[in-house]
Amino acid sequence: MEKKNNGWISPSCICTDFADGTEENTFNRLSILLENSGCVADRNQVLKDIEEREERGSTQLTPSIWIPHAKSSGVIKMCTAIGIIKHSKLCIMVSWPENNSQHLKRIAALMDVLQNEKLVKNICSAENSDQAYSIISSHLCLFGMSC
Repeated sequence: MEKKNNGWISPSCICTDFADGTEENTFNRLSILLENSGCVADRNQVLKDIEEREERGSTQLTPSIWIPHAKSSGVIKMCTAIGIIKHSKLCIMVSWPENNSQHLKRIAALMDVLQNEKLVKNICSAENSDQAYSIISSHLCLFGMSC
């Protein structure tokens, strides 16, 4: 059953037991989460746009945080998928449509949250997607962002 996503981050797009794998497999699994949210019209286009962006420069921030992101005509509205790998790494895929003016503010707020090592450990240790979402959303609120 398709789950609708009312915000740009949703518990339905967070997987706390994400398997480690190749970049291609990781991107594919994250794009499926986005597609299931109802925010993606063309998953293949999103993957193409993410991969093209990644070719221009790696989006790996640290050895444990990776944020592949891109503008895409395959996206209906801004959306985010989060894979927590082995309770120690985060892969966060973010995509937005051509006409979105909020993406820079939202990504900047997300980056502010991810600079807090203790918070990243808490996200990685979350028992389920609702708990991970709660941690992320409560800290985004501190930066004036809602999910």
